[in-house]
Amino acid sequence: MKRLWAANHVDSLRRVRFGAAFVMLTALLVPTFARTAAGAPGTPYSGPVTEEGNPGTTYPGFFPAKGEGSTNDRSKGVEMAEGDRATIELSEPLFYSQWIFTDVDQPGEAFTVRPTWTEPGEAAVFGGDEHFAFDGTTATEVHLDDANGVGSDHQLLEGRVQVDFLGAVTGIDAMRDYPGWGQSGFAVGGGCEAAGAAKLLAAGPTWNGRSFDVTFELRVQNHLPSSATLLDAIRSAQAQAASSALSGDPQGILLDDLQLQDQLADAAFEDITVISVTNPGGGLALNPNYDGLADDLLLQPGDTIPAESTELIVLELQYTPAADAGVWGECSVGYYYENQSLVSGSAANVVVSDLSDDGSNPSPGADNGSGGVDDATIVLFPCPPEPTPTPTPIPTATATPVPTATATPVPT
Repeated sequence: MKRLWAANHVDSLRRVRFGAAFVMLTALLVPTFARTAAGAPGTPYSGPVTEEGNPGTTYPGFFPAKGEGSTNDRSKGVEMAEGDRATIELSEPLFYSQWIFTDVDQPGEAFTVRPTWTEPGEAAVFGGDEHFAFDGTTATEVHLDDANGVGSDHQLLEGRVQVDFLGAVTGIDAMRDYPGWGQSGFAVGGGCEAAGAAKLLAAGPTWNGRSFDVTFELRVQNHLPSSATLLDAIRSAQAQAASSALSGDPQGILLDDLQLQDQLADAAFEDITVISVTNPGGGLALNPNYDGLADDLLLQPGDTIPAESTELIVLELQYTPAADAGVWGECSVGYYYENQSLVSGSAANVVVSDLSDDGSNPSPGADNGSGGVDDATIVLFPCPPEPTPTPTPIPTATATPVPTATATPVPT
């Protein structure tokens, strides 16, 4: 799906301020589309928006280059005429989505847009020029229409409106006004991942005479923007936009029901002992029974992380090699141990999770220099030193005493 907003305009709200890459959602869109002509029910349409549902016509699915279809058509979204209605359902909820409405350059080419929230959020609307009306816009119903009747080509910014849903939605219901005018359309982009995790080998492995000492640093992050960041980004975008509306001040989303799982077991070790588990920031409730084996949950139930925040857990361990494990009996280069932690939780009633990446940056999109974003943390355990043999004591020879002759006196 093509990005439909000027690169230096309001889409920077997500791309720059939130640090989340745009996601192309053609594979995520599972729409149902019903066209209502002159107020009467039309023939329902269902199918991916990347396919033209009714070949040879402009309804639904495309913005033709010219006329009734062309080899230059692009699968940008759904095009609608007066009275048309489109219900778009996403295959999974999307945080901080952007919906671009195009060809709204005449009065009557209006939309009423209702988001399907997972938890109530706020709506921000930005017009490509100053001649837009957003009267009556709320968080549950966005109204947009052209106000001056000066037409513009559908690809121009002046005929476009961007609607940002500040929270998580599973889709939208969009209705073109009837009676209306002309054709208008929309497409979708944007998005932000909610949770992130990273695991770093901070120290070790160091042989202590019987086992290896190892220290890991585990980081968990609520990657969603805070209230302050949201409002700052919106105000900045409003300053750039020719016209705008905001239903209310957006609020950051908590990462609830937080849990961090880290299973340590490996057959190469006869024992893995947890020496200490600490949370330097003090924002988490640690599980005192965590042993990484029978109980691999690091947090107590019901923990929470505020939006745009990160917590650190320091895990100090001892790994005792298993004497009967072949990797040690024929050890020449050591043993590669791979491990990951898993963060999970709920944000705006959406279940979220992320596998840790090898490094210190828990941002979901960070590769920490390893090339991937969910790389296991690898520890190379060296071969344990050969035990020093106990010396065998040399027996000390004891001399047998020689009896001393005693002279017997001769009687006189």
